[in-house]
Amino acid sequence: MALESANYINELNSANPQSTDSVAQADDHIRLIKAAIKNTFPNVTGPVTKTQAQINDLLEKSGGTMTGLLTLSGPPSSNLHAATKAYVDTADAGKVDSTRTITAGTGLTGGGDLSANRTLSISNGGVGSTQIADNAVTTAKINNGAVTPAKLAEPLTVGTAQATTSGTTKDYDTIPSWVHRITIVFNNVSLTSNGDLAVQIGDSGGLETTGYTSSGTNLFTGTTLTTGYLIRMSNSTFAISGTVTLHNVSGNIWVASVIGCTNNASYPAVIGGGVKELSATLDRLRILSVDGVGTFDSGSINIFYE
Repeated sequence: MALESANYINELNSANPQSTDSVAQADDHIRLIKAAIKNTFPNVTGPVTKTQAQINDLLEKSGGTMTGLLTLSGPPSSNLHAATKAYVDTADAGKVDSTRTITAGTGLTGGGDLSANRTLSISNGGVGSTQIADNAVTTAKINNGAVTPAKLAEPLTVGTAQATTSGTTKDYDTIPSWVHRITIVFNNVSLTSNGDLAVQIGDSGGLETTGYTSSGTNLFTGTTLTTGYLIRMSNSTFAISGTVTLHNVSGNIWVASVIGCTNNASYPAVIGGGVKELSATLDRLRILSVDGVGTFDSGSINIFYE
């Protein structure tokens, strides 16, 4: 009787046993068939309920097309995991469709759909007198970081007026760092003594009381001063109205010009000037009686800066 060797079903010879073989080796054929079946399906421990068509229609590991829905056990936890619909919907909920567009309005250029980064720019001539008042926006106001309608309408920042009817000093100590010009206005200011007035400037380290190069006259007498910018008064009967203008030349160098008039027709003009370099950015100033003896007894002062 012919008996092949086979470990798996595909190795069985369907021609065995032959019709002329004796039944003496029938048990050998049966054992061979059983061994090949068990070797071929080593992990089948129960009934296989799939039909032939279902088994033939199983999705290949290397690819294929599904004809029904696939339900996953949960959201992905690794980069290569399949994603559920709920996971994708949640991730996509805050996204804007790329077909949405940004439109450049009047005075602007740029824009487009969201399929790429877009930049909006102010076009040439895009900002004119219809958007802001002509000549009303200054560098100082932009540097201040708070451009408001009130500031756009007013070219200068106005300080708080102070009465000069008592005391020997008047301070302004909150001047912004961006200021490049300060105008101090005197309105009929006088002292109780025959002394002079002066302006001192300072920085975060305090007012500086030395190092000024300054002189002034009231067309009666002139003199110099190193402790501040001189405003020549010299007579307790004089009252001055006018301005001291401080200009930042470069760095922390400040040049002053003094021009005003008195209430005395014989000595009508007060003029002068000076220069002082601070050690840091100007943030304060003081108007004072030079000798500290005469006190203010009339008028008022204020400052304007830009």
